[in-house]
Amino acid sequence: MAYKQPFEQTTEISNLCLEIAELVGMLHPNSELSTSPTLHRKLRIRTVHSSLMIEGNTLSEEAVTAIMDGERVLGPAKDILEVENAQHSYALAPMLAQSNRDASSEVFGCSR
Repeated sequence: MAYKQPFEQTTEISNLCLEIAELVGMLHPNSELSTSPTLHRKLRIRTVHSSLMIEGNTLSEEAVTAIMDGERVLGPAKDILEVENAQHSYALAPMLAQSNRDASSEVFGCSR
């Protein structure tokens, strides 16, 4: 039985695919995405919101943003505490990553 595509490939689809591929190809370590604090902040807020939503947190993305900005928010105390804890975890992550690298270097006898 021959495979039948779930869509009809058109010139427009091909052109859009090429445009996306070109845009992805333009991303590099020095792109705005890697150097923009605003983009990093927005991504962190979306990540915290999405992760906590999966775990049943009922706060909106706007409420998560407000909490991370130090503002007061109405909502279940448990949900607000989860956002604050996630924010603290992100703040500690670079330090923990460095200490893990140092510890693993000692355990495996690696020098830097």
